[in-house]
Amino acid sequence: MPSSQRAENHSSATLLAEVRALAAASGFDLFGVVDAARFDACQPPDQRVARVLSQCGAVIVLGTSGARLDDHTVRLGIDHMNERLRQARVRALVASRCQQRLSFPRLADAAGFGTVSPVTGLLLHPEFGPWVRVHDALLVQGRPFGVVADASISDGFQPCCRCDGQPCMETRVDSLDDPATSCPVGAKHRSPDSPLQWPMPMPMSPVTRFAVSALRLVPNLLRFRR
Repeated sequence: MPSSQRAENHSSATLLAEVRALAAASGFDLFGVVDAARFDACQPPDQRVARVLSQCGAVIVLGTSGARLDDHTVRLGIDHMNERLRQARVRALVASRCQQRLSFPRLADAAGFGTVSPVTGLLLHPEFGPWVRVHDALLVQGRPFGVVADASISDGFQPCCRCDGQPCMETRVDSLDDPATSCPVGAKHRSPDSPLQWPMPMPMSPVTRFAVSALRLVPNLLRFRR
């Protein structure tokens, strides 16, 4: 490998390590980098990061588990990371978690934070289950971190497919309560102080709840007719 390429790789790794350290110092214990092109290839056109920032090459995804971070701490931490990128002449755009054009659970999935439940749409962390919070992301122009490896763990982590009874579905059918409260994954971390992930799935409408309830009766009716 030419010395110039080794130096470039070292510089990329150093910059990423410094940004990661700033994130950790600000309280973000979940940190991941997503290749923008790979992510966009799996998203509908209206939810691609390139629509928010053209020539976006990487996305820094930030999250927390355990203690909740207040908004001031979040903003200050992101400002420190953005300033370090500016010093390296790297343009980055802060994408708010309220940004309707991006799916933050799927960004977190791609960053290796967990997997998006096919039942509830919640992000499930292997240890903390749904008791995590995905904060704002940094859309980074170009590829200042070099090649970004695929960090997703969803191929090997699919807890909903092995979940007995899927109690979260009972919650969604019987009430408008948050389905996270009944998820068995990471149940020991459930507490009033646990972070609340964003965005939360929309509760089922009365018509949808009735339809799901009716579908649950079908197997019993079939058994009765036998």
